[in-house]
Amino acid sequence: MLNYTTKELLVIDDNDDDWNLIDMMLRTVAPDMRVRRANGPEQALTLLTTQYVYQLPQLILQDWYMPTPAEGRQLLQTLKDPASIYRSIPVVVFSNSPLTDDVHAAYQLGCSSYIVKSYDPQQWQSLFDVWGEYWWKTAATPNRRWIISWFCNSTVMIFLLNTLTANGAFRDFS
Repeated sequence: MLNYTTKELLVIDDNDDDWNLIDMMLRTVAPDMRVRRANGPEQALTLLTTQYVYQLPQLILQDWYMPTPAEGRQLLQTLKDPASIYRSIPVVVFSNSPLTDDVHAAYQLGCSSYIVKSYDPQQWQSLFDVWGEYWWKTAATPNRRWIISWFCNSTVMIFLLNTLTANGAFRDFS
């Protein structure tokens, strides 16, 4: 049986130096957390569709520039698409960019939070202490069983509607 109480995080960042700092901080803040890394949008979507089939991450930490904001923007748009099984997973954008346009774009596409990366390792520690306290002890995240149940039910409904429509169960009465 799957353990639905285990913390599961997907980190999407193409910068190895940033990943090493993130990994080190996460081991300090939440040593029991399962963390997987994708080094770009393509690998993230592959991981989500192959490695997270039955147990989705509770949170996604996503870089915005991979290597340009267009890739980060496209990934967030894909994750938060209304038809996406991943849309209810909180996505925290973690970026070197403090640009107002980047922040606004990320929120408009549905990110849950936008954090500007620090260049000071001491600030990283403080940031991850607060971040871990908030996301793992304070905030309630969607139950992964509900997400999968919603997806299965939606898939069944779409199948039934398509089947009924194809068999003439619905007619145009106009």
